[in-house]
Amino acid sequence: MINNHLVIGLGGTGGKVLRYLRKTVCQNFRSEGPVGVNVCYLYVDSSDESMVPEDPTSPWKVVDHNVQLSKISGEDLTSVLENPEVYPGISPWIGDREMFRSVFNSAAAGGITGGQKRRLGRLLFAGGVTWFRWQVETLVKEMEAGSPAPVTFHVCCGLAGGIGSGCVVDAVSQIRALYPDKHYRILVYALLPERNPGASRAGANYHANGYAALMELNALSVGAFKPHDLSGERKDRLVQQDPFNCCYLFSDENEDQNKLDVDKEIPELVSAFLYQKIVAVKDMIWDSLRQQETFENMDSRAEESPFTRNAERSRQFFTFGIKQIIYPEEEIQEYLTYTFARQAALQLQFNHWIESRGYSEGPGTRNFTEFVRLKETLQRWCLSDEHLVLSEGILPDEVKNKRWKPINAFWLNLVPNLMSHVHESFDRNERVWLEELSKLCEAAFSQNYRDVGVQSFYETPREKIGGYVRELCVRIEKELFQEWIAGQRSMHDISRILAALLASLEEREQQMEGKLAKHRQMEEQAAARVASHAAEWSRLGVIAGKGKRETLLNAQIESLQQLYIYRTRIEGLGFAVKLLPALISEVAMLASEADHCAAMMVEVIKDFTGRVAERCSDAGQAGVQKPVIRFYQPEAVKNFVKAVVRDRAEQQKHSTTVRAALARLLGANHGFASFNLRVPKEKFEDILEITSLKNVVAAHNNYVAATSPDARILQLSVLERLQHQYQEDPQALRAYLADVVSRARPYLRFSQAEITRQGPGTFPGEGFVSCLSIILPEAAHAAGFLGALRSEFEKAAAGAKVEVISNAKAREITLVNITNLFPVRFIQQAEFLHEKYEQRIRASNSEQARMELHLESEGPALPNLYVEDVEPRKFLAYLMIGKAMHVVQTLEDPSTGLKNLYLVNQGEAGADNPPVPLGRDINEAISESNKLTFDALVATIQPLLKKEYLHVQKREALSASVQSQVEEIKARRKNPSDKVYRMFYNAGEAAVVLLGTRQ
Repeated sequence: MINNHLVIGLGGTGGKVLRYLRKTVCQNFRSEGPVGVNVCYLYVDSSDESMVPEDPTSPWKVVDHNVQLSKISGEDLTSVLENPEVYPGISPWIGDREMFRSVFNSAAAGGITGGQKRRLGRLLFAGGVTWFRWQVETLVKEMEAGSPAPVTFHVCCGLAGGIGSGCVVDAVSQIRALYPDKHYRILVYALLPERNPGASRAGANYHANGYAALMELNALSVGAFKPHDLSGERKDRLVQQDPFNCCYLFSDENEDQNKLDVDKEIPELVSAFLYQKIVAVKDMIWDSLRQQETFENMDSRAEESPFTRNAERSRQFFTFGIKQIIYPEEEIQEYLTYTFARQAALQLQFNHWIESRGYSEGPGTRNFTEFVRLKETLQRWCLSDEHLVLSEGILPDEVKNKRWKPINAFWLNLVPNLMSHVHESFDRNERVWLEELSKLCEAAFSQNYRDVGVQSFYETPREKIGGYVRELCVRIEKELFQEWIAGQRSMHDISRILAALLASLEEREQQMEGKLAKHRQMEEQAAARVASHAAEWSRLGVIAGKGKRETLLNAQIESLQQLYIYRTRIEGLGFAVKLLPALISEVAMLASEADHCAAMMVEVIKDFTGRVAERCSDAGQAGVQKPVIRFYQPEAVKNFVKAVVRDRAEQQKHSTTVRAALARLLGANHGFASFNLRVPKEKFEDILEITSLKNVVAAHNNYVAATSPDARILQLSVLERLQHQYQEDPQALRAYLADVVSRARPYLRFSQAEITRQGPGTFPGEGFVSCLSIILPEAAHAAGFLGALRSEFEKAAAGAKVEVISNAKAREITLVNITNLFPVRFIQQAEFLHEKYEQRIRASNSEQARMELHLESEGPALPNLYVEDVEPRKFLAYLMIGKAMHVVQTLEDPSTGLKNLYLVNQGEAGADNPPVPLGRDINEAISESNKLTFDALVATIQPLLKKEYLHVQKREALSASVQSQVEEIKARRKNPSDKVYRMFYNAGEAAVVLLGTRQ
């Protein structure tokens, strides 16, 4: 049967655990769901920031199911406080309205996300409890539709903040209310506040919250805390059997004093533990885990009050330590992939090869200002002056038109031909030759130039200037893009080319008016020469010499050629004057697209540089102190990378495949705008990663084939690495495994003083149980070495309870150390949290502090997490109150006739309990006081104070009786400095405080 698991993250810490667990699942299964087990995720938080993915492209983004706890506004709170009956799930526990408003206002100043105020966090959860319940029921139904196995709930949180700490009790209680069947198991995983938090999180309640949460989780477990139902469905409190099955507690420091980063390493640690319990366990039989979490053959009773036998301190608290030895195959592959991807991006961006480094992070030195002015460049791009004045064609039809002649060639060829025509037509009338030639030239200019005449010809291009601009930009962009996609140019170079081209075009635009003015001046000069020649021709007589006529005729032909060249070019320059600004604007847009592309490349390079830096940057197999020992040699990986990165043929082949993939994606739409539109950064990175991953494997295999099988860094298992390292040195293997086992400690430190404590109030039976589970992968090809490894592990853990498990699907060696059946008082850090809690509630406004720390007003009356030492002053205070109540009496023993001091009380049914002997008198009662007699006094007096002596007048009467007892001792001892009197005086003061009558 497929098991069902719902992992619930409460607050920031819970959310981080979910993310790392999902990442682990994705890395192992290349999908979001593991095979053979149903896992769903539910995230509960009030922070908007926590509800968005860190990286929307990563497969382990924030889970799809979440409960966004709406932030409470001042108006919302006013409504709750003024109309409590409308909110039955809130009004019974919110407490003093004005005090709560003060709590709210202090949190609102920081943006309400719990504000490290647990009761405020509870209020936020109460607002989303209906949605939380619906989400839980929906997910459970989805999983059970696929498999009938009851769901196991894993609730993850931190205990220091306002949300996770403030709603863990209610989240657990609501789940148990929905699923009271004991087969639905609820396991809590709670991070204790670290001793030295960063300044950004070290609020006044940070450590005190942790202790208050422990008090309430403990009280919930033993049935002493029955929280109100936040859903409002029940008017009374939630009374539940086994509200949670066990609560794993852990901190940032283990028994080996190894500290972990709370934001990253702790969530990784917990997610690794959850992965083993939820996913890996499906492929193996893990008996010790089952036995410990179900308390099989174990006495899981709580520590009890010595007198009432009421459960006080739950022993359903656990802790864990996890140690893994892995070969980080995925990370090494990612390191190689991101390095290759970065190299491809560098080639695309800079294309600057340096033999010692591969593709460089910067450009080479090239002069693109000169390039854009080269005759060949201008000719290819149709940007020469001849093209700008349409002496040469720009549009495809113009270029193909063989009848098109450049302006100069057109007139230089035409005028002599026209002269020949005049010769033939007016052979006998030489005097009209120049006039007829002028007429024909004018007709050619006005009507026949390119079939329509010069002015008519240029009118059309001027009206369709956009078409010319587009054609020019397409021509430029096509060449540059094709050179980029072919690897001939870099994106950086293209940006510089376009910048240089823009500067050149702008310079030419500025020069154009000057050229136009110069051409007009030269046209006037040519026109004057034509007129002068015509006048001189008309003055020639009939008998003028032939030589003179030919000279003048040739001069006129040349002048007419110049005149009409200038006149045509003036029209052409007029076209260019309009073309250039439009062209500059379009080229600027093209440059902008190229710059956008280049900027994206820079960001991609930065991303991949960061990803490379994050990977394989550890100490490798030398880092035995870390929870995960990465058994590899980082230097070997980096040396391999250096070798393949410097292999120019390999990198050129790689970058070629990347560019080919980009070309396929773009199809026929080659251009920078198209690229920016169709290939956003995320897709570009995906292409680089996918292509690089394939190329990395091929490059790796080629390198290994060309060098040595020992150079292999992929397709390796941790067993192969260990075998390679230690097969010839069993002593070194033994020492290494002994070191690893010694460091597989729980992430809690324990107090030996509390563990060894005995007497009333402590658990009389066997203490906590620890078991080290060693999970080894199965490997038929290395059966001999695996057997030796198993034997060495067992030797290394001699004296401990050890279970060695085989997992056919495992790719790592995992050591899990689980300790169960201990009360909170065993935890060394709990003492520090207790001190911080006491400091907080003794603050100037202790009542508000209690409201901030505890979910309900009963907080201070919850069972003590410690077995209190009997303080003589406090014992005497209760003794004096007992005498005032007449529950402490002097009675005669019927069998001996001796008088003794006794505590008399009644049971729940009203019947008298047997008197509890306290001693012959008060002095002996104090000297013989113990936990049993003190507990008997407290258990008798406290209920009376809450019922029969609740009224202030009755309490004042008790206080007066206590004072009279003090005065009686004073009268006997006479000396105000007498030690006995001072003891009674101080006890009287304590009694007054207990009675609450001191103003």
